[in-house]
Amino acid sequence: VALRVRPILPSELDKGLTCIAHKIDDKTVLLVDPQSAESAEKTRNGSSNKKVVSHKYAFDWTFDERSSQVLRLLQKGNKRRTVEPTAANKTSSRSHALLRVSIRQSSRDPSNLSSSRNRVGKLFMVDLAGSERASNTKNTGIRLKEGAHINRSLLALGNVINALGMRNPKYVNFRDSKLTRMLKEALSGNCKTVMVAHISPASAHYDESRNTLVYAERARNITNK
Repeated sequence: VALRVRPILPSELDKGLTCIAHKIDDKTVLLVDPQSAESAEKTRNGSSNKKVVSHKYAFDWTFDERSSQVLRLLQKGNKRRTVEPTAANKTSSRSHALLRVSIRQSSRDPSNLSSSRNRVGKLFMVDLAGSERASNTKNTGIRLKEGAHINRSLLALGNVINALGMRNPKYVNFRDSKLTRMLKEALSGNCKTVMVAHISPASAHYDESRNTLVYAERARNITNK
């Protein structure tokens, strides 16, 4: 049996890259300009029947193109994030931020151009807002409600991480928050999850730093397929 192997020709490949930026708070507000969105995707808002709409900003790439488009998307998104001073932090993020990069590759059989095989890879990059104690932040009104939502979503994420760290979890509740629903693909299945913890060297923030490290330690126990 003779076998001849050759590289896949560029003409036999279709490549595409899609980047989606989200700000995740109690309203799930999009970061990029809705006017430039090509399509929209809808997610159901948990217990209520309200639908949350976030817009998708899609563009095709070739492998030799620069990453300037992604950087511009990030810059535009960061400008739309809500940042407010608190007693604990002068530049406190009032939401989580998520950048989702989807890469698609379709290979075609030269002998049968109507057939193709698709491969899709996804990268989720998330900037989590830190948990807040009202006694430390001195927040009131809207800022207090924002902090409560941040804490609830972090608790939901922690519960999901705990369940995924168990040997045989019976049920993993991804529907507890918008954050966990959007991160389902990044936390389960055949994926790799990495958490980077930011802590303070100041002794005044010992409790917060310890809680952050414990939170990140639990993420190390996630077992994926």
